[in-house]
Amino acid sequence: MTISKRTKINWLIDIALFISAILAGLSAITFLFTPPGGYQGGRNPRYGLTILLERHTWTDIHT
Repeated sequence: MTISKRTKINWLIDIALFISAILAGLSAITFLFTPPGGYQGGRNPRYGLTILLERHTWTDIHT
């Protein structure tokens, strides 16, 4: 069985889109646990919380 070149290219595109969707989903989940807001005078217990990467990096990945 031979697979055409176009089919192989489509599979590569599908894999790339799947990986990017997974990354977007993971970054969205991290936004649930690391809310913005800064220090807030000590009232934000999650201030400075990092999950694998800093929030700014997750924002770049998500966008």
